[in-house]
Amino acid sequence: MFSSWDLVRPTLWHPMSMLELSMMDMNTMPQLSMSMRNVPGVSTDEEFFKDLPTVEQQKEKNETPAEAENKRAFSSYSFSSSSVVDEEGRKVMSTRRRYEDSTGRLKAEHEREVMGKRLKTVWNRKHGNDEGEHHTICSQSTPEEFEKLWSTTPFGKAQEKKKKELKESSEAAQDEQQKQLKQQQDQHQKQETTKSA
Repeated sequence: MFSSWDLVRPTLWHPMSMLELSMMDMNTMPQLSMSMRNVPGVSTDEEFFKDLPTVEQQKEKNETPAEAENKRAFSSYSFSSSSVVDEEGRKVMSTRRRYEDSTGRLKAEHEREVMGKRLKTVWNRKHGNDEGEHHTICSQSTPEEFEKLWSTTPFGKAQEKKKKELKESSEAAQDEQQKQLKQQQDQHQKQETTKSA
């Protein structure tokens, strides 16, 4: 249904991030012994940004390509981290980072953790014409075993439900487009028949 690159499009990435955040029960947060070690630190920020263009790197270059002078540059960075404790008492975490800029540079990471097992998925594209690379890093199990475990968590169940909804709405939109196209073809055929008569 979805390719691995579809998962980093803003139309899917941001709703999934919001879905995960909405599942956090803010009333029970103070009761949980959440330590600061769960908050991403400077080291994880530095790791994520180490190969991305920064203001300091641009100043070091101190030269602007002629074609870039007349273009407006932009960059977008989003970060979310969500965690819940499920019915079985397991802490489930999902952390998402996504960077994109006007050159077509895209870097995204989705790190998930349950029962001390982690799976990190990384998407990396250097520019708009680059096919990019996509890889998965898994600790303490295989990616397949982790995905099976993840599917039993609240986040995993919610993601499957959301994917199913998106698939159904996509199919409904395609059906509607085909219906409209058929109506246009029928109308065109009627006009042609009327002209020839």
